[in-house]
Amino acid sequence: AAAAAAAAVVGTIVLVRAALLFLDIFTDVHLILAVRADPGDHGWWFGLLVYFLLQAYVVAWAFLVYHVRIASEGLDRATRRRNVALAVCFGWAAVPLCDLLMLAMAFPGAAKRINARLPESVRVFMVVYTALRAVSESVFESLPQLVMQLWMRYGPHGVGEDADAAFVDDDGALAMALSVSIIHLVFEMLSLVHSARAQNLGVLQYLRGLVRLASGDFASLVIKITRNDPDLVKVDLVDQGLDNDAAGQLALALKENTVVRELKVSGNAFDDDGAKAVADAICGNDTLLVNAKDVDDDRIRKQV
Repeated sequence: AAAAAAAAVVGTIVLVRAALLFLDIFTDVHLILAVRADPGDHGWWFGLLVYFLLQAYVVAWAFLVYHVRIASEGLDRATRRRNVALAVCFGWAAVPLCDLLMLAMAFPGAAKRINARLPESVRVFMVVYTALRAVSESVFESLPQLVMQLWMRYGPHGVGEDADAAFVDDDGALAMALSVSIIHLVFEMLSLVHSARAQNLGVLQYLRGLVRLASGDFASLVIKITRNDPDLVKVDLVDQGLDNDAAGQLALALKENTVVRELKVSGNAFDDDGAKAVADAICGNDTLLVNAKDVDDDRIRKQV
C-alpha cells in the first residue's frame, strides 16, 4: 500500500510538471503576441521574450546534433555526415518527442520498460538529455525570464518622457505569464531540492553534477564501452555527476565489454543501488572480472 501511494504521488508530480510545462509555453507565446501588438516601443522586451522561449529548445536541438555526432564515431565518413545532417535538419522535430519521452520515463516503473525497447545510444542520450533539460529550464530559462517579467510589471518605466516604454497589460497576458512562471520555477526548485536531498547532496552540488553530466564525456564513453573499443582500457568518470540512471546505463555497457581494465567513478551522485548495478555488471562478466584490476569506488570494489 505504501509503495502504491508513493507511485501515485510520483505520477501526480509528473502530470503536474507536464501541465506546467504546457502552461509556461502557452502563456509565454500569449505574452509575446501581446507585447508585439502593444503600440509602445518594446523591441528589447519582444526580443528577450522570444529568446527565453526558444533558447532551451535550441540548446536541446544543438545537444541532439552533438550526441548524434558522438554516436556516429567509428562509422564511415559518409554515414557520419549523413547522420549529422539529418540531426541538423530534423532535430527540431525530435526535441518535443524527447521531452514527451522524458516525462513518460519519469512515471514509476516506466523507465525500465521503455529502456528495454530503446536502442543503446538513445538510452544513454536520454540520461544526459534529462540532466541538460533540468539545468536549462530551471537556471538558464525560468529564473532570468521571471526576473524580466517582474521588471516589465513593476520596474520604474513608463513615467514622463519614457511613457512609451510602459506595457499596457489589457488582457492580463503579463499577469498570467508571471503567475505561471512563479509557480513553475517554485515547482522546479522544489524538485531540485528533493532530488539533491535524495542523494545526500546540497542543491548547488547537485546542480554542478547535472552540468557535468550534461557537458561531460559520459555519453561518448558509454557508447565506446558498448562497442568494445579496443583503445578504451581506462574509463575515467570521476566527479561527473552520475546518478542512478547513469550508473545503470554504465552497467549495461560493461556487461559485454572485454577491454576495460581500470574504472574510475568516485565522486558521483549514485547511491548504493547504482554501485550495486555496476558491481553486478562486472561480476557477471567473467572477462571483465579478471581484467578490471582497479575500481576506485569502495562500494563497488567491496562487491567485486
